[in-house]
Amino acid sequence: MSCCSSSAAGVLPAEDVTRRYGKWRAPDEDKAKLYHRTQHAHHDFFDLWSSRVRDLKEFGVGHMMYFYFLRWMAVLFALLTIITAVPNMALNYTGKYYDTGQMELLSLGNFGRVSVVHNGDGAAHLYSNTSLEVGWERELLTATTFIADAELPPATHPINKAHALAAMSLLDCFSVALYFAVTLLIIWKARKLAYDADMHTVTIHDYSIHVERLPQDATADELVDFFGQYGEVVHVEVVRAYGRLVRLVLQHGQLLRQLQGATAALQREAQLWEEVPVAKEAACYRFKEEIDRISQEIEAEQSQADSHRVVGAFVTFKDEAGKLACLKAQPHSRMRQWWSLKQQHKLRGRHALDVTGAPEPSDVQYENMEHGGFDRFLRAALVAACSYSALAVGFVLISLASAMRYNLPQVAGLSSSSCGEGCRLADATGALSLTDADRELYKACTTGTAPNGTACSEEESSCYKCFCYKAISNGMLSESVYCSGLAGLLVLQAGSQVATVLVILIINSLLAYSSRLLTVCEKHHTRSSEARSLAWKLFMAQFLNSAVSTIIANAHLPFLAHALDGTAADGLFFQGIYTDLTPNWYKVVGRSLVISQFVAALLRATNLPTRWLTVKWRYWHRAECLTQHQLQESLQGPEFTLDQRYGEHLNVIYVSMLLSGGMPICYMTAAFWFATAYWCDKAELLSVSRRPITYSADLSNMVLNLLPFAAVLHMGFALWAFSIFGVPRSAIITDAFAALVLRICTATSVVWANAGSMTPQQAAQRLLAGGSAHLLVAAIVIVGVLFLKVTLSNWIKSGRWLLNMAGAIEDNEEAELSGVPEFPVAVHTQLLVGEASYAIQEQPSYAAAFARTEDAVEDVLVQVVMKRGAEKLAGNDAKAGLKQLSPRQARANQILPIAPEYLAAARAADNSAAAGDGEER
Repeated sequence: MSCCSSSAAGVLPAEDVTRRYGKWRAPDEDKAKLYHRTQHAHHDFFDLWSSRVRDLKEFGVGHMMYFYFLRWMAVLFALLTIITAVPNMALNYTGKYYDTGQMELLSLGNFGRVSVVHNGDGAAHLYSNTSLEVGWERELLTATTFIADAELPPATHPINKAHALAAMSLLDCFSVALYFAVTLLIIWKARKLAYDADMHTVTIHDYSIHVERLPQDATADELVDFFGQYGEVVHVEVVRAYGRLVRLVLQHGQLLRQLQGATAALQREAQLWEEVPVAKEAACYRFKEEIDRISQEIEAEQSQADSHRVVGAFVTFKDEAGKLACLKAQPHSRMRQWWSLKQQHKLRGRHALDVTGAPEPSDVQYENMEHGGFDRFLRAALVAACSYSALAVGFVLISLASAMRYNLPQVAGLSSSSCGEGCRLADATGALSLTDADRELYKACTTGTAPNGTACSEEESSCYKCFCYKAISNGMLSESVYCSGLAGLLVLQAGSQVATVLVILIINSLLAYSSRLLTVCEKHHTRSSEARSLAWKLFMAQFLNSAVSTIIANAHLPFLAHALDGTAADGLFFQGIYTDLTPNWYKVVGRSLVISQFVAALLRATNLPTRWLTVKWRYWHRAECLTQHQLQESLQGPEFTLDQRYGEHLNVIYVSMLLSGGMPICYMTAAFWFATAYWCDKAELLSVSRRPITYSADLSNMVLNLLPFAAVLHMGFALWAFSIFGVPRSAIITDAFAALVLRICTATSVVWANAGSMTPQQAAQRLLAGGSAHLLVAAIVIVGVLFLKVTLSNWIKSGRWLLNMAGAIEDNEEAELSGVPEFPVAVHTQLLVGEASYAIQEQPSYAAAFARTEDAVEDVLVQVVMKRGAEKLAGNDAKAGLKQLSPRQARANQILPIAPEYLAAARAADNSAAAGDGEER
C-alpha cells in the first residue's frame, strides 16, 4: 500500500489520518440515555415491592405466569418444609446412627435400625466382626440386617421407633398428596389466569392469522382478495424464503458496527499521538472489504427476492370477527379439508390452506420460516443425538469420580485377608474400636518395630491400615486424626465427594450453554417453541446429570459391570457398591446431591448482584466507548429470558421431590431456591434488565403440566427408602392384595434380581411393611390419576378430531369474541400492546439491521468510503469513485432491506430525514 511506504516503521502521521478521516467525535450521551429510556421505561413505572404479579402482564402473559409459578412453588415448598421436613428431620436426628456428620444427620439414614438404640455406633456394630471387603457385600449385609428387624421387638428411644417410622412415612405420604393436589390446582388456575389476561390484553394477535401451504407464487393482493370474504383485511405480510438474506443483513449490521468502532479507534489515536500504526488503518479496510462482499451477496439476493418461494403469510383483519370467521371456515384437519372444504374456501379454487392463529410479531423468527416440518424433524433428531452425547460425557466424569472413591483398597494396599485374627479391632460390644494400648502398638508397627523395641508380627503390621481402612470407609470421621498416616485414604474419601459436587455443577453449566446452541440449530418458527424446546432439553439434561447419573454411577449393577470386563472401561464404570438405600448411601451419594443443590441455590442468588454490578461497571466505564453504538450498549441491561430459568426450576423440583422422602432437607433447599428466585428475578426484571420479548402462555403451560409427574418419582424413592426398615406387615393390607404384589414382584424380579440377593418374597415383604404399605397405596392412586388425566385428555382430543372431521364441531380454539375494538381504533387509542405490524423491519430484534440511521452509520464511517484513503491503500478506482457520493447517498447505500417494498419505505424515510436537515427521525 502506498501509505504504508510513507513510513518505514509502519506508522502514519497523525495529521494525515485526521485529514483523511476527520476528527473523532465523542458519542452523544444524551442520545444514548434517550435510547436507554426507550428500552428501560418500565423501570420508572414498576416498583419492586408494590407491583403485583398480575401487573406484570404488561410484559406478556408468559412473564406474568412465570412469576405466579415462582410464588406458588415457594409457598408450596415452604408448607412442605413446615408440615413434613421439620418433624421428620427432628425424628431422624434422634436416631443417632452416625457418629459424626453434617446434613446426613437429618436424613433417614441416621434413623438407624428399628430394634437398636444407637449412640453414634451404627456402622461400627455392623462391620467390625466381618471379613467382607468394603464394597457391595457390606451394603448388602446392611440392608439384610435392617430388614431382619421385622422379627425383633422395636426399640424405644425416646419413643417407639416403629411408631416413629410409621409417623414419618405418613407425613411423607401426606406431603406428596398435598404436592400432587396443589400442582393440579395450579394447572387449572394458570389456565384461567392466562385466559383472563389474554381476554383483557389487546395485541395484533387478536386480529391476525398465520397462513401456510401457500402456492410459491402467491401475492399479497391475491391474499387480500381471498381472505376478504371473511372480513375486511387491513394488512397482509407475505413471508418468503428469506433465511439467507436475513442472515446476511444481520451479518452486515455487525460488520458495520465493527467498522465504525475501528474507524473511531483510528481517529481517537490520531488525536492522542503523533503517529498511528498502519495496522489500525488496514483493519478498517479489511472490514470494508468484507462489507463490500456481503453487500454484493445481499444485492444478488435482493435481485431475486420476487422469485423466492412463498413460505407463509400473516393476515391482519380489521376486527376480531373476521379472524374468527376465517378460522371457522378453514379447518385445520387435513382430512376434513379433503372431505368437506368447499371450493370457495380454497385459494385459486384448488389450494387448501393451513390457517392458524398468528403468534405475536416479536415471537416470530423470520429467518427460520423457510424450514419445513421434515427438515426440522431431521434437525431435532441430530440435536437429540448431540444432547445424548453430552449427557454421556457427564456420566463418564461422574463415574470416574465414583471410581476414585471405590479404589480405596488399591490405595491402602489391602484386601479382606489383610485383617487377620491377630488384630483386635472391636470392643466387648462388637463395635469397631481400639484400646489405647492397641492404638499405640498398631501405629508404631507401621515402621516394623513395637513401642518396646521388639519386632512386630505380620498381622500387627497390617492392623493400622486395616482399622483405618474400615473406619474411613464407614465414615467414622472421629478417627481422622489417628488415621492421618493414611492421607491418601482421607483425600480420596473427602475429595471424591467434592469432585462429584464440582462435576455436577460444571456439567450443568456446560449443558445450559450447549443446549442453547443445539436448540438454535432446530430452526423453530417462533421463539416460544424454541423456548419450550430449550427448557425441556435443559431440564432433562440437568436432571439426568444431577440425580440419575449420580445414582446409577454409585449403584451396584454387576450385569453392566461384567459387560465391560476385559475392555478399556473395565474398572471405571458401574463400580458402585450400593445395593439399597443404606445409611452409607445417604452419607456419600445423598449428601453429594443435596450439597450440589444447595450450592447451586447460593450461586443463583448471586446472579442479581453480579448482573447489577456488571451494568454499573459498564456505566462507570462508559467514557471508554468510542462510538454511539458502544455507548448505547454500555447503558443497556441484560436480557431477561425465561427458557433457561424454567429448565433450572424444573430440575430443582424433580431432584428435590425425588430425594425428599429420605432427605427431607430437600424441601428446605427448594423453598429457599424459589423464594430467592422470585425476588431476585423480579428485581432484575423491574430494575436491571431491558424490556423483555413477549412470551405466550405455552411455555408456562408445558412446565406446569410436568409438575404432577414429580410425585411419581418421589413415591418410588420414598417407598424403597422406608421399606428397608424392618417392621411387620401393615394392617391395611389384605391377603388378596399381598398375593397380587407378590406376583408382580416375581414377574419383575428379572430386572432387579442381579443387584442383590433379595428374593421376590422379601421384596413383597418390604413393600407391604407397616412403614411403606400406605406409600404403596398412595403411589397406585397417583399413578392412576395421572394415567386417567393423560389418557382421558388424549381420548377427548381424539374424539374432538373425529367429530371435527365429521363436521359436527369446529376446531378453532378461539370460539368466542373477546370484545376488543377494531384494529385501527386499538392502534389510534394506544390500546394495542406490542407491535402493530408483522413487517420484519418493524420488529425490535431486526430493526437495527433493516433501518440504518445516522446512529448506525456515522458520518465518520462514510468518510472511509468517500475519502481518498481508499484509493491510496487499495489502489482501486471503483472505490475511489465512491467519493462522488454525498454522505446521505452513501448512507442510503448501507440501507439493506429484505424486499423492494422495504427499500422504498427506507428511501422515503431517508428523504424525510434529509428534508429535516439531518435531524433525528
